[in-house]
Amino acid sequence: MIHGVKLIGTMVREAPSELRIKALDTVCSITKLQIAEQTDELQKLTEKWFNLLSNNSFETLMSLVRQPFTDLRCSAHCVLLSLALQPWGQTLMNNYPGFTEFLLDRSTEKTKETKESKFTVIRTIAESPTAVDVFGQPYIVQVKAMALQGPFFVQTQSEVAFEGE
Repeated sequence: MIHGVKLIGTMVREAPSELRIKALDTVCSITKLQIAEQTDELQKLTEKWFNLLSNNSFETLMSLVRQPFTDLRCSAHCVLLSLALQPWGQTLMNNYPGFTEFLLDRSTEKTKETKESKFTVIRTIAESPTAVDVFGQPYIVQVKAMALQGPFFVQTQSEVAFEGE
């Protein structure tokens, strides 16, 4: 299994876009543990698999999240969703410089698909029972507010018009 996971990691980093997307979808599948399914043993296993993908798996993932290709971004968001379900993944996110700002920044996503896929990560963190312990209460309040606003919320700005003299 170790060799297979390392091979998937190589595909995530070096393969053409189509294969990268398939590799990311595979990473999403093998690391996703719903909260009801989580045991210490399974969490350690999924963390080990994620860390075997590359020397700095989370850095690799974040570089893919910033790519301008919708399919690639959505697949990378799927992996973020898998990580957001687990305390060790939340810790990786919280410790990565700029991740918390990235998550709250609505301007990073331009298409309907990427807005929705990023929103699933936000909603998952907002609903996670371990997120407050990992991220802290002030940040989770912001994440929950964003989750309530939905993926397409746009801040409006009021302007007062004055009549000319």
